[in-house]
This record gives sequence, structure tokens and C-alpha cells, in this order.
Amino acid sequence: MEAAAAEVEKMPGHDAAQDWLVRARDYMATQRALDQLEAAALMGAQPVSAPAQAVAPEPTASASPAVPPLPPAGSTPEV
Repeated sequence: MEAAAAEVEKMPGHDAAQDWLVRARDYMATQRALDQLEAAALMGAQPVSAPAQAVAPEPTASASPAVPPLPPAGSTPEV
């Protein structure tokens, strides 16, 4: 795949193949990532756990002013 992409880049009019080149590079990057995952799995690497999500504190009444409700659709706001 890498050799094919290199050849396409050398060809005249290679601008017409930009979509293919982008997809080919994405494919090659995906294959490298899968190879790394496979190697890690074969070596017995332990998965990394996701970090705990922080819980946001509940807002207090003094923390933010009250927001009035929106007027019904199609109505004109009072001035």
C-alpha cells in the first residue's frame, strides 16, 4: 500500500487521486494501530482503565441568576 501511494504521488495529475491518497493513508494508519494493539495483547499488557469522571457540584441559587422562560413561538416580546 505504501509503495502504491508513493507511486501515485509521483504520477502526473496526482491531484485527481487526492481522495484515494487520503483513504490509503488512513488505511495504513489503521493497520499500524491494529498491529500495535495486537502486539500489546500478545505481550499480555493490561488495559488502562478509564479515568473516573468528576461529578460537577449542584449549582446553588446564589451561583447563577434565574433565567426567565422564553415567550411562546410567534409572540412578540414585551418591551
